[in-house]
Amino acid sequence: MKLRKTTATLLILLALAMIAPMTVMAPPIQETIQVWWLEDADRNGGDGTQLPGWSNDRIPNPEDYPKDYIEFAVHGKSYHALEVEAFYNYYPLVDFESSPFVIANGKFAFWARYKSPRSELPILDKMRGKLTIYEGEEEDYTAEGTYVQYSYAFGTADDVLDWYPNAKESPRTQGMWLLGITYYTVHGQTPTT
Repeated sequence: MKLRKTTATLLILLALAMIAPMTVMAPPIQETIQVWWLEDADRNGGDGTQLPGWSNDRIPNPEDYPKDYIEFAVHGKSYHALEVEAFYNYYPLVDFESSPFVIANGKFAFWARYKSPRSELPILDKMRGKLTIYEGEEEDYTAEGTYVQYSYAFGTADDVLDWYPNAKESPRTQGMWLLGITYYTVHGQTPTT
């Protein structure tokens, strides 16, 4: 009888020990903020060819996305984008899925998969960089920083190269093609000249 009580007590303590870290690791959302920014991009094809870039691209783009901001949940000094798809100029994207986009200590990394609206090929984007979110010129928040995006397509040489002539096939994964690398500079809400 004494052994059963001891075993039951140990099981209860073990269960409590397993629950306690989960509570500590998932802090409640303190607030949400509305964020938008402008960014410039320098692009290279998968084969290294320089491609046309752009300046002062608004993220999110209110012409494509239903809101003129991205909503971030604030967890202390970390920020969690509530809808990652807002970063793309085509909304909604077909078959979109992504990892969480969390800025912690000014750094982030995430991936996204979707079907290209142009070529209808499966696309994988991997992004990483540094962003600092701060209060903008208006009531919205904005960001500054840099990040890099690696874009890949999946398909046959004919399918991929018809749409992306500067793509380069992965030496390790057959049917996976590096479409390009884009280097972004995020500069708040003030256009560059």
